[in-house]
Amino acid sequence: MDIPEIKITVSMANGDITLNWEASPAASYTVKASGSVAGPYEPVVEALKFDDGSGTFSTKADQAAGVFIIQAK
Repeated sequence: MDIPEIKITVSMANGDITLNWEASPAASYTVKASGSVAGPYEPVVEALKFDDGSGTFSTKADQAAGVFIIQAK
């Protein structure tokens, strides 16, 4: 399965941080977070599936890690 590079947009509103990306219905996604770019990264949520082509993940900004990565499988 060929999964394209993930381009993420980030927004903040009402105390929440939201990550949005173009999602493939054939893929499942894991959002990982870390307090540092160097890691370590721990899964925040796993096995996300999106049928409409739009992936999204939200969390409270005051509880969020500083750095997120999205892994597609």
